[in-house]
Amino acid sequence: ETDENKWAVSSLTSNSGLTFNYAGAEYMRVEGTGEVHITSGATRIVPTIKHGGGVGNLAILRCVNRSGQSINKGGVVEIGGVTDDAVSRSDVFGAIAGLKTNSTSGNEEGYLQFSTSSGSALTERMRIDKDGTLLVASTSKLNACRISGGNDSSTPFIETQNSSTGATNYFAVFRANNTN
Repeated sequence: ETDENKWAVSSLTSNSGLTFNYAGAEYMRVEGTGEVHITSGATRIVPTIKHGGGVGNLAILRCVNRSGQSINKGGVVEIGGVTDDAVSRSDVFGAIAGLKTNSTSGNEEGYLQFSTSSGSALTERMRIDKDGTLLVASTSKLNACRISGGNDSSTPFIETQNSSTGATNYFAVFRANNTN
């Protein structure tokens, strides 16, 4: 095996952080600030994982897709574990994604996607859309159990729709004093 086919971890100067190289190309860098840069070959990109700007006791962990903007692109956190008694296999059980609503440049609208594993693939089970509406068992406001919070001009409600007949049921939510 030659040196160019080995991993190398190095720190070039006292404040440069750590670099992780394989076959002579940098693949990851941990800056002295704690920022983690995951590179594409030898091309360094903006921080992929970053702590900073936290409020109070909260830290920020960013998982950002930097490969260009488009609808349904963003960051995903997959959560899983060991799935056999021999502890030789691990799989993803679920995922939470923050994804872009549209492909308009400069538009920051997004949604949260919650997925679980069916045993062979991750399937979206719930979504919070850009308006804050919770959609259960659907990615559309049609054919879903939809929960919407009220504001000064609307009543909070729970809505279900029969995907076969299109019939919609609304359940308004009222306070104890029977006002919105």
